[in-house]
Amino acid sequence: MKRHLPALLATFGVFTSAFAGTLPSNITSNTVLDFANSPYTLSGPVYLAKGVVLTVKPGVLIQSSGNYSLFINGELQCLGTKDSMVRIENTVVVFNTGSVGYKKASGTGSRFLYTWFAPGQNTSAIRSTKASVFAQNSVFQDVGYAVSAYSDSVNITLRNCKIVGKTNGYSVYNSYKNWHLELLEDTIIEGGYLYMGSTNEVRKCLFLGGTNTYYGLYGQLHTKQALIECNYFKKIYYGINLSSLASGHGRFIIRDNYVDSAYYGVYMAAMGINKDSFNISGNSFLWCNYAAYILNDVTMPTPTNWAWPDNYWCTADTAKIKNFIYDNRRFAMIPFRIDYRNSLTQPKTPCGPVPPSFVLRAAEPQSKLSFNVYPNPATGAFVISTPDAELRTWSLSDLNGRVLKHGRFYGEQRVETGSLKAGAYLLQVHNHAGLRQCRTVILD
Repeated sequence: MKRHLPALLATFGVFTSAFAGTLPSNITSNTVLDFANSPYTLSGPVYLAKGVVLTVKPGVLIQSSGNYSLFINGELQCLGTKDSMVRIENTVVVFNTGSVGYKKASGTGSRFLYTWFAPGQNTSAIRSTKASVFAQNSVFQDVGYAVSAYSDSVNITLRNCKIVGKTNGYSVYNSYKNWHLELLEDTIIEGGYLYMGSTNEVRKCLFLGGTNTYYGLYGQLHTKQALIECNYFKKIYYGINLSSLASGHGRFIIRDNYVDSAYYGVYMAAMGINKDSFNISGNSFLWCNYAAYILNDVTMPTPTNWAWPDNYWCTADTAKIKNFIYDNRRFAMIPFRIDYRNSLTQPKTPCGPVPPSFVLRAAEPQSKLSFNVYPNPATGAFVISTPDAELRTWSLSDLNGRVLKHGRFYGEQRVETGSLKAGAYLLQVHNHAGLRQCRTVILD
């Protein structure tokens, strides 16, 4: 009879006493981890059995002696509070097939409330192969991936969370097509490359970049529709990047965002972009090298203007606005261009959160940045040289606007060109204060 007691307790919803010290390799009955017996240590992989609930109380510390994983085949409830967060260190939480994921309609299933994923975790904080993930008021600090998922059935919801100092990979990543991403009032600091799902809702989030932040939001072929509203993007190379969109996608609404000091505010490299699929309005683009950068290789049947109403383009002068917009269709045979005439005369105050140092900068940025290129013409390589040691970003494009090489440097940068054909290329250099300059580079 004693052998069957844990299973019977689990069946009737009875919770066993908390383990003290080292967690067992298998947890087979409903269990509570309480503060009195914390910390709890994984000395190897730990498995939560199917149908079993593991509840983690406020203030509990779960740690691993060797970067081990906590495999969830049942249900995990991390229930921290504002003043007493659950803390998970150097441990991967893995949701396997059979685990109980979060169910948005009922608010039940596994969830993370006031949970701190602390430094030392160099892969994913949360990894899921089946269960949908929900975290609220939680912190992901110096982790490789905040959440990574590998199944069409995984939806990811983060509300009022912070992703701080991500070390590699993606903040949020899902390698499959049919999943939903919901971000509400989250803060992402130097944690770009946030991979978008098939359907997306990203509202009132703060994206603060740094020297290694390349993307804010990143969507690809599987991205079908999105509401991107009231977000603040600052010092990110690509603020909103939508690459390889295919015909047949749904509705994209990009409105009332504030993009400050990005190389590309909104970047679209797509096939079959249809003007009726996009509503890009009410955004403020300040100190961007390109507020909008559009590539499309599908010929439109008739000349078409793509209206972007009520955006602020870092200037109120319509003669200057085009300097902040690149549309390769305007320079090619495809008769299609952005109509920016109905634009704002002043940037809008952000409707989402802003950093403490926020200043409304309506002044127009200067259009030139001092640098030298030698030798030019060049054979095999050339050097970019600046008169100071300030951080610069550079890109080398062909005459069709395709970026072939790019990078960042301080003072001087050697660019290898042996893989490129002879001809003329466009070199652009800019800094995060909005200064920029372009040069033509000839390769022999």
